Amino acid sequence: INGNTEICRGDSSIISVNGGSEYLWSNGNTAPFISINDDQMYSVTVTDANGCKATGNVSLTINELPTATISGDNAICEGQSTELSASGGVEYLWQNNSTSQSLIVSKADNYIVKVTDENGCQSTNMFSLIVNPTPNGSISGLSEICEGQTAILTAIGGLNYNWNNNLKTSIINVNSQGTYTVTVTDMNG
Repeated sequence: INGNTEICRGDSSIISVNGGSEYLWSNGNTAPFISINDDQMYSVTVTDANGCKATGNVSLTINELPTATISGDNAICEGQSTELSASGGVEYLWQNNSTSQSLIVSKADNYIVKVTDENGCQSTNMFSLIVNPTPNGSISGLSEICEGQTAILTAIGGLNYNWNNNLKTSIINVNSQGTYTVTVTDMNG
């Protein structure tokens, strides 16, 4: 009996015999070969031209498919990048042909990896990355005042504000000369 007796779940194997003129498999097939994809025992009786018979048995070892997983941040801000890490096998192939276990990405897309285990069995997984736009922060207010006056500076465009003078509100009162900057953070961080 010839053929591959170890396969991955979902595959099939062609098993063949020779040395006779008639063949009878346990599943009723009378060809010199059968295609099998389960782990039950198959027997075949081979009859030669003289009517002499011989019987053989074969069964498959079916290896389960690996579980491909991808971990990483599923949402980032525009201009940032994140590392996606695949696991579940011994070899990895991303859709951009990278064979590294991890991938640095910065573009909104669906990232697919094919994972191969030690038995050569494969599975794939997909990871969707969202890239949130940068908030459009701005400051309004007087840029020039007289000595003794106070300017009101108002920041807009986000949920949280952090000025370079350590104030955390959207509106600040200033009365000294200088450059005022604010970091605007939106709901996506």
